[in-house]
Amino acid sequence: MPASDSLMELLTAHPHIHANVRSYNTMLHGLIEASPGNLEKCYQLFDAMNRRGIAPDMVTMNVLTDACVRASNLSAAQKVRTKR
Repeated sequence: MPASDSLMELLTAHPHIHANVRSYNTMLHGLIEASPGNLEKCYQLFDAMNRRGIAPDMVTMNVLTDACVRASNLSAAQKVRTKR
C-alpha cells in the first residue's frame, strides 16, 4: 500500500484523529504531487473532508483546481472554480 493511501486512511477512518482543513489541504496537495492525474483519490479525500464537517477553504479549492488541470480535465476545473 502506498504511503499516500495509508495517510488518507488514517485521516478518514479514525475518529480519534482530529484533522482540520490544513491537514486535508496538505494531504490533497501530496496526492497531486504523488500521482498527478488521479482525480478519483482527490475527490475521495475531499468527500471524506465534507463528511467530517470540515469546510473547504480557498486553498482547498485551489488545490482541487490544480489537480483537475494536471489531469487535463478542464471542465472539472471549471466546476470547482464555480463552487466558490
